[in-house]
Amino acid sequence: SLTETFGNVVTESMASGLPVVAFNYAAAARYIQHGENGWHVPWEDESGFIAAALTLASNPELRRRLGPAARATAETISWDQVIDGLERDLQEIANRDRGLAVPTA
Repeated sequence: SLTETFGNVVTESMASGLPVVAFNYAAAARYIQHGENGWHVPWEDESGFIAAALTLASNPELRRRLGPAARATAETISWDQVIDGLERDLQEIANRDRGLAVPTA
């Protein structure tokens, strides 16, 4: 999706053991390691997205390799981790807009 923010579809698919093709944005950028547990394509690269989806759909061996890794990644994601990440992102934006240093903790 070009509009979904956190990306429940991404993480729910991964939790189901399905490799995901997604734009390198939001949750997909955070959780998909290209070629390891799914594939990502550059933001708004529609032709690249279609090509990647067709490749994944037509390659059962690739799906068998990426699917378990996708599931393993999803098992590491907790709501506490998601909320902590959102808080860090919001703090970074607020600090950047005020010209402050970004905390590293």
